[in-house]
Amino acid sequence: MDEVMAIWAEWLKPSAGLPTVQWSLLLALAAAAGHLLQRYSGLPKVVGYSIVGTLAGLAGFSGAAWPLQGVALFLLELGVSVVLFESGGRIALRWFRHNPMVLLQSLAESVLTAVAVYYVLRWLDVRANVAEGVALIAMAASPAVLSRVVMDTRAAGPVTERALVLSTLSTFYALTLVSARAGSLHRDETALVATLYPVAVVLGVSAVVGGLLALALRSALRFMSPASENTSILLITLIAAGTALAAHFGGSAPLAARWAACC
Repeated sequence: MDEVMAIWAEWLKPSAGLPTVQWSLLLALAAAAGHLLQRYSGLPKVVGYSIVGTLAGLAGFSGAAWPLQGVALFLLELGVSVVLFESGGRIALRWFRHNPMVLLQSLAESVLTAVAVYYVLRWLDVRANVAEGVALIAMAASPAVLSRVVMDTRAAGPVTERALVLSTLSTFYALTLVSARAGSLHRDETALVATLYPVAVVLGVSAVVGGLLALALRSALRFMSPASENTSILLITLIAAGTALAAHFGGSAPLAARWAACC
């Protein structure tokens, strides 16, 4: 695969760069595969996406350089923010008054998942800091993937709603803890206050940015129609602005969008 890419890069030099062409073709192939698989087998389209991604990885497709920086990182954060804003809009905080066990269930399954992944990786002789990071990430269940499956299977009902809530909450926990852990990687303090401080900063900054975003959206909806395309553009641009601000001040862009949706 590396040799093919090298030969291709010698005579093809697009303005946006060769990785842009590669990712565009890969996404196009994944979309076609997902559609065909869902049409002829009834399986969710995400299965086709996963097959194409797996084959591309096994073939040596490297894609963008990691870790992401600049525009690529911003676009990733914006995409996650939009997904969490959409999924978070379905959850009303007062809903937990009538379903408190859902919140307890989400906490229990997230903690048990993190603990199980951590100790399995330690049993496999993975370094403690790596095992901790993977365990925190493993807590999250993708609301985007679940929403895609719900749409493809036309699922509806209380079980579906509970699953969407649980996936959104698990992502909320993972984003908070991963963002806080990333902020404390270069600190040597082990006191409880020093451990909780990054969590408080992430939650506080994200809540402030999310509150300002929600206030701006509510003010706009007073004189704009929710069904208007201009409202959609306003929504995306405000989420983009909140994404940039939250990341700049030490918060989490997806968490800010999640707070805005709840408000």
